Amino acid sequence: MPPSRLSDSGEEGWEFLIQNSSFLIREWWAGRMVALDTILVFTADGCPHCRALCEDFDLRGVVYREINLRREPDEMAHLQELIWEHRLPVVADHERVSIGFRGQSSTFAELGLE
Repeated sequence: MPPSRLSDSGEEGWEFLIQNSSFLIREWWAGRMVALDTILVFTADGCPHCRALCEDFDLRGVVYREINLRREPDEMAHLQELIWEHRLPVVADHERVSIGFRGQSSTFAELGLE
């Protein structure tokens, strides 16, 4: 599906629908993508690997949207569309979904999410 120009929202950029997720490309330069608006990071309170991942992203200046499943339990359905494993953290970007941080992850059961 070709990208659609955002006009009704008043935002500049292009919207792409990829794997059940919507991403907004904020800038274009010479016909190349410059920046994605959203990388999704699924976390939960009490997960040391989630905290470490977010701290690493913050230190490196990575722009992301954190979805804390304890504070936003309805987002569990969105996460289950992306993965079948019951582990956190999960990072979903415009190309792939990855589980864990530096080879470590926490199970939903360990976090009291099951």
